[in-house]
Amino acid sequence: MTDICDQVPERDVGDWIDAAVRCEEDFLAGAREAQQRADQTQGKTVADSAENCSSCGAAIPQARREAVPGVDLCVACRTRVELYNKQRGIR
Repeated sequence: MTDICDQVPERDVGDWIDAAVRCEEDFLAGAREAQQRADQTQGKTVADSAENCSSCGAAIPQARREAVPGVDLCVACRTRVELYNKQRGIR
């Protein structure tokens, strides 16, 4: 979630409404992203998971392959991708 949900506007009611709308949009975008990830892994098994990261080549631990069937990125690379997308407003 972004920090906008924690910010309290000091102006008028319109500012409060704008902040609430932005907070709700962020929440819904996160929910859509989670659903897309779930849809992408539906029907995949551990056998569909890569043993090595497709970006950096590091080994992907068995626990991660079991937790995220079809995974092809290590945690570090996936984190970098998500941070990059977040900074650019990509959902």
